[in-house]
Amino acid sequence: MKEERMAILSMLEKGVINVDEAERLLNTLQNSSFSASDLGDAVQSAMNKAGVVLDKVAKKANKAAEKMQPKVMEAASAVREKGSALKEEAIAYKERLKEKHTQTEDDFYEDISEVCAAEDAMKQNLAQAAETIKETAADVVETTAEAVENAAAKVEETISSRPEETPASEEEAENKKEDKI
Repeated sequence: MKEERMAILSMLEKGVINVDEAERLLNTLQNSSFSASDLGDAVQSAMNKAGVVLDKVAKKANKAAEKMQPKVMEAASAVREKGSALKEEAIAYKERLKEKHTQTEDDFYEDISEVCAAEDAMKQNLAQAAETIKETAADVVETTAEAVENAAAKVEETISSRPEETPASEEEAENKKEDKI
């Protein structure tokens, strides 16, 4: 009797029979006036009902699946197309990023080259300016030296071309000084 009881509970657990049917079977099992064959018949009847119900459920599920098949196929096709489009977009985006990175790197090296070229040009310009300043300074020094020499020569010439005057007296020398002022 314990085995039969466990079988009824197992069928209930698996969903083969519902709670009312399980209760009826358990009550029948408890009632000792029924024989084992009566119990077997009750279990067989419950199993037949469960089989019929399961068959109906399977047929309905099959019909629903048949109805859904075109929609599922259409959805699968749409998902496949979207997936392909996304894949293409991802590849294109990856290429754009790669191009941008390469372009940025190339631009960076090009900028560095331009900066180096500008630096070299500035160094050359500074060297030329320094040379020009040296030459100009040398010319200024030379011209100044010539001017100083010419001025000195004129001063000497002026001094040497003047007749020496000797004042007759101190008084005359004083008067000449006052005349000059």
